Amino acid sequence: MLAAYDSSVKKGMHIAAGTQRRHQAGYIETVKRIHDGAIGDLVLVRGYWNGGGIWFKKRDGLKSYSEAPTDLAYQLHNWYHFCWICGDHIVEQHVHNLDVCNWLMKDHPIRAWGMGSRVGHSAARPDGDPKDVGNIFDNFSIEFEYPSGARMISQCRHIPGCWDSVSEAAHGTKGTSQVNAYRINKDFVGVRGERNPYEQEHTDLIASIREGKPLNELKNVAESTLTAIMGREAGYSGKEVTWNAILNSKIDFVDEANLRWDSSMPVPPVPVPGKHKFA
Repeated sequence: MLAAYDSSVKKGMHIAAGTQRRHQAGYIETVKRIHDGAIGDLVLVRGYWNGGGIWFKKRDGLKSYSEAPTDLAYQLHNWYHFCWICGDHIVEQHVHNLDVCNWLMKDHPIRAWGMGSRVGHSAARPDGDPKDVGNIFDNFSIEFEYPSGARMISQCRHIPGCWDSVSEAAHGTKGTSQVNAYRINKDFVGVRGERNPYEQEHTDLIASIREGKPLNELKNVAESTLTAIMGREAGYSGKEVTWNAILNSKIDFVDEANLRWDSSMPVPPVPVPGKHKFA
């Protein structure tokens, strides 16, 4: 994707990536003020996507489509719960918070360490064989380090009945910001009546094409996605994972040669920290 970005720049391509917060007026103003020094030099950023969980669709739900649903049909039907399709929720969902943190830092982290687990019956997903219930984690808590030495605290969780937050915050040498609330210290700096960012993203892309001023978010989203993958592998393994190691890894969850509608799709077991190793 980074090579594709270099090529896309040379070709003058216009690429919007689905990171809608970068098109949200309140976020844009808050991040601009932080970059202009409103809270001094950044020493810590925090990103959370902690919630009760996501939908889970039982195999019986496919009967209206097929009398004998294949493995591939069931896994696509229940795509959020299989790592080869969604990348785990730290990559599929929490990546939006990680992208804001990278945006704030104007960089990507260089290493990560932390923890994660699948806690079983108390979580959003039922117990059972991974081929039936998937193999993603319920929670991650990861610390990232940036080249400047600043840190990012990252949490994401799918467990009902716990403290919930979908948010980002920044701490600097001269103050703090609750970024998602558009606050610099105690001051609200957002834009009242801002446009829906999902709509604004499309408006910005169309405008860039019409005006011949390429909008290109491919590098940002590639680096934020790799940040999430680095965090996932740190949680899966329980080890420190560096940017260079994850960038040059050979992780591949997809058996493309076996990817047919009637394929038997074996599901790897849930990773065990301390034993899991990434390639």
